[in-house]
Amino acid sequence: MLCIIALLTLHYRPQHLASVEERKIKSLVALLVETQMKKLEIKLRHFEELEAIMDKERESVSTHQVDSMVPNKVTKSRSSFVWSSANSKEVRN
Repeated sequence: MLCIIALLTLHYRPQHLASVEERKIKSLVALLVETQMKKLEIKLRHFEELEAIMDKERESVSTHQVDSMVPNKVTKSRSSFVWSSANSKEVRN
């Protein structure tokens, strides 16, 4: 009888250890996948924040370009007015 119990133990013990190890491996793989997903979500949020910053910067640059064009047009029109006024004075003299 003792011999039979020893044989059954030798037979079922490796199977039990294998199933325990398999469950541990599955648990660790699930944890690994979950951790990788969290990392990707963090990176995605970071890129979304960077995109928002870039959009604001692009809008600021665009506004600055428009603002800088207005004084140039005014300056050009003033300089042409001054130039034409000076020329008309020369013509009169």
